[in-house]
Amino acid sequence: MFKRKYKKNFSIILMIIALVSIVSFSAVSYAKYVELNEANALIEPDEFVFTCDKIENKTYIIEKDSTSFTVSNKELSKVSAVDITFSVVVLDGSTPFLNETHTFTGNVESSKTITLNDLQVDHKYIVTVSSTTPYVKKFNFMYYVASSLLTNYYTVTDNSTWIELDLFIGNVLPTNNITITYGSNLVPDNSNDLMEDWDNQTVGTIDVSELTVNTHYSLAFFKLTSQTYNVSKTTLSDDGTINIGG
Repeated sequence: MFKRKYKKNFSIILMIIALVSIVSFSAVSYAKYVELNEANALIEPDEFVFTCDKIENKTYIIEKDSTSFTVSNKELSKVSAVDITFSVVVLDGSTPFLNETHTFTGNVESSKTITLNDLQVDHKYIVTVSSTTPYVKKFNFMYYVASSLLTNYYTVTDNSTWIELDLFIGNVLPTNNITITYGSNLVPDNSNDLMEDWDNQTVGTIDVSELTVNTHYSLAFFKLTSQTYNVSKTTLSDDGTINIGG
């Protein structure tokens, strides 16, 4: 009887030892699993660098009808090791204004400047920049175009065989009609309603009653010579005169 009892107790002891071993092994395995996954969670985001030069949730009050911001895959000296696909969505209030998708290549320093043009006075432009792969990271900010700060101006851009006069009327119409002197080596595009009567002359006039506030007007002139015409952004004078030359 003693032997049978001893064998029975011994079997129970072996079962307890085995059970403790299984539990200990499982605990060690789980600990290693957690450690490895925590390490991976740290390693993977460390390879991912996605930045924007605007401050999160900030409202930028601007004084012009265009602005820009830059997105990059670099921060200080570190470049993202993974490819990044990201979207840029801009709303004019609740109305879609811009929707683009771009990609940065891993281990290649890259940046993308997004320019917003033809912004309207007293409008709010809500910007969301969001990476979609391999990780999701978002930047949200807003532009507000102040109503009292936009002035009338013009630029002239040479396009080899023709030039473009970009006339912008801000939030207040000019006091006087606009007089444009362009010379005999430039031919106005008479298909434009504002220039339809500018035949065989070197000066054209735009009646302010034909203009609307917060609007761009593109006026084309065809070149008869190789002369170059470029005028950087210039505020329209009070007398409304523009001299292109020619």
